[in-house]
Amino acid sequence: MVADGLYGLGEKCPKCESDMRVRTSRRVSESFKIIYLRCTNRKCSTGQKVELSVSPFYEE
Repeated sequence: MVADGLYGLGEKCPKCESDMRVRTSRRVSESFKIIYLRCTNRKCSTGQKVELSVSPFYEE
């Protein structure tokens, strides 16, 4: 799990355009993670859920 508020993904809040920060995360499997974001604007506090899927990368 990612510690509360330490990292962001570069996402902006869809309501107020403030930065979004990672509130918590949960690894579902080796290649799938759910990340919960929260707006840094205390008056807004919009939350989002991001589903991150990692696939193998092959260089040719």
